[in-house]
Amino acid sequence: MNENSNFWALNSNVFAGTSGSAGGDLSGTYPNPTISTSATPTVAAITVTGTATVGTLAAVTGAAGVVGTATINGTTGVTVNTTAVTASSIILVSYNTPKGGVSGIISAPVASISAGVHFVIKSTDAGDTTSTVNWFIVN
Repeated sequence: MNENSNFWALNSNVFAGTSGSAGGDLSGTYPNPTISTSATPTVAAITVTGTATVGTLAAVTGAAGVVGTATINGTTGVTVNTTAVTASSIILVSYNTPKGGVSGIISAPVASISAGVHFVIKSTDAGDTTSTVNWFIVN
């Protein structure tokens, strides 16, 4: 046995992979665990050079939600309660099920944000009271 074969034997054991049950915020088994549906969401930065493929993107909903739907109430607007909104949040809105005919322009104006409490989605069409919209907060 020469020096190179000993080195390979050592390294092949190191890189053989991990097996067994995953824990913490992971579920399933190694070498391919998944993120548990009960995982605690955290804020993290991901830097990608090149192409990244995401199979499933889970976003927080509910009282601390960053994504959801709402039925707008024309120019009066609808209040969306969420603790996730900040004074510098960017709120993206799009029609999910627009009312029949021409719908107004929808927006969540920065002036409508109450940091840590809520924001308001409005339409430019006072008759736009049955449209369902999607919203997504970027912080």
